[in-house]
Amino acid sequence: MSFIEKLSNRSEGRRTGKGRREFLALKDEIEDALRNGYTIKEIWEFLQEEGMLSIKYSSFYYYVRLYGLRQKDLDARLSGTSDSSLKQRNKDRELVPNKTDKSDKPKNETMGFSYNANPRKEDLV
Repeated sequence: MSFIEKLSNRSEGRRTGKGRREFLALKDEIEDALRNGYTIKEIWEFLQEEGMLSIKYSSFYYYVRLYGLRQKDLDARLSGTSDSSLKQRNKDRELVPNKTDKSDKPKNETMGFSYNANPRKEDLV
């Protein structure tokens, strides 16, 4: 009996890692389906109906993200860019001041909601 057969027989009663093994066995097909425009949910539903996968959608989605199979990850791989290089590009863009932004707001004012317990009389109706 080979090593894989012994390992398979040993882990038959256990559930630990079964979903990951199923996912990894189908990884290439899942990647092809994503490249052809199918959604993650559609692929998971199909695999569930066919009995090829026995994990919940949340686990399936986690594995898709973990192994870089989301559409934006696939696009980045095809174009030769990575998330880190995209983050660096966005960071560089933030450092360049926007010359068209001529707001009258003071620079030190925080954005977002702020509550003032003492309302101004001109604000009241």
